[in-house]
Amino acid sequence: MLLTMDIATALRVLGLEQGADWNEVRNMHREAIRRSHPDVGGSTDRAAQLNQALGVLERATNGGQHPLPPP
Repeated sequence: MLLTMDIATALRVLGLEQGADWNEVRNMHREAIRRSHPDVGGSTDRAAQLNQALGVLERATNGGQHPLPPP
């Protein structure tokens, strides 16, 4: 079960710090999901958490069109 995630948690899940731009978010998600995807032996829970973090940051930046707001 996924819980509500805030911006600070989403950044932490992806291994990023405040001030990361959309390209960093997208690239870190891709790298992390490659390692954690269930098709390559990863955990479905971890993949879901990574996808949720991306979704939170995508909504917060309007799809990367705006900078991340402060947490």
